[in-house]
Formats: sequence, C-alpha cells, structure tokens
Amino acid sequence: MSQGKLDQWELFWDLLPDAEYQRAVSGLRAGLQLCLSAYRDSIPNQDLAAAAIADFVNWACALDERLDNTDATYAARRDADDDGRVLPALRFVRDRQRHQLAVTSSLVFLVQWSDVNPKPAITRTRIYWRPLGSPTEPINGHEAISRYVTLRAAYEDQLEGREPPLAMAAAVRFLSQEVDGRGIEVRDAMPWPLEQANDQH
Repeated sequence: MSQGKLDQWELFWDLLPDAEYQRAVSGLRAGLQLCLSAYRDSIPNQDLAAAAIADFVNWACALDERLDNTDATYAARRDADDDGRVLPALRFVRDRQRHQLAVTSSLVFLVQWSDVNPKPAITRTRIYWRPLGSPTEPINGHEAISRYVTLRAAYEDQLEGREPPLAMAAAVRFLSQEVDGRGIEVRDAMPWPLEQANDQH
C-alpha cells in the first residue's frame, strides 16, 4: 500500500473514530454469528464457515493493528491476556489468506462403529484450523524472518487443531473490552451462546 493511501486510511479512522471502532466490533460479531450458523446442520457448512472466518480475520487484524498503532501499552495488555493472545495467531491466518496459500478450516468426520451394524455411523463433525504444514509456507527466506516465526508460533499455540468459533469468541471479548476501555460503546457485544463449538483443547 502506498504512503498516500496509508495517510488517507489514517485520516479516515481519525475523522470517525467512534463509528469505525463500533463498525469493526459489529463486523466481528457478525462474522462469529455467521460462523456459528454454519454449525446448525449435522454436517457443518464448510464454505459458509470459511467465508465467515475470512471476513472475521480481516476485521480482527485491522482493529488489532489500529489499537496497537494508537496505544503504546496495547500490545503488552494483549500479549498478557488469555483472550488477547489469539490475535497474533489470527494475523498469521490473515497473511496466509492474503497470499492465497491457506484455507483456514477443514472438515473432520468422527465415526462410531457398531457391533450390530458393520457400517460406520457419522456421529459428529467438526471444523478445525488446519495443522501447520497444510497451509503452504514460504520457501524464499521469508520463513526465517522474526515476525513470521513469532506469528507462526502463535498459530501453533493458539489455533492449530482447534475449532474456529472459540478463537473468534476470544478475539471478540478482548477487542470489545479494549474498545469499551476507550469509552466507545458497542451494544450487545456477545448476545449469542457458543455451545455449538465443543473444543476440548
């Protein structure tokens, strides 16, 4: 992005700060709600979940970066917070999506064998963040850059093998708290349950 475009983006945020922070949190809530709706069927709608996750990740990273750029104490709070620590991992996902190297979720079928019926029965399905190595990783030296190594480690620690709605809910909680701490009210920050996601990580 050119410096001129960056300056315009900064000016845009500064002109309507409250409205834009509210819009970002609303975008996060909508992305989480849409992802959860993908779990309503016995076999989750993987395409719907992937679209919701991609949109959510973009909102989360944009807001995370904005808060970081405008508050010198933000990163320390984020990195010390159980929910906030998911955000660097989401940046890793965003970077892989940006380079069209990652599909962020995969469908897993859990089956149960019956002594009576030799055919397996699908008892549950889950959508997972892909294991590292499944999203194609750079091989041009970029993989050794400190930022990449840090974000990759965050992905491994916070997301790999887990269900997306859990990390998404954590990000919404932390970012909503940060926006609220600036005196910017966003109503109904988390009005839905998360029982659809049953991660045991």
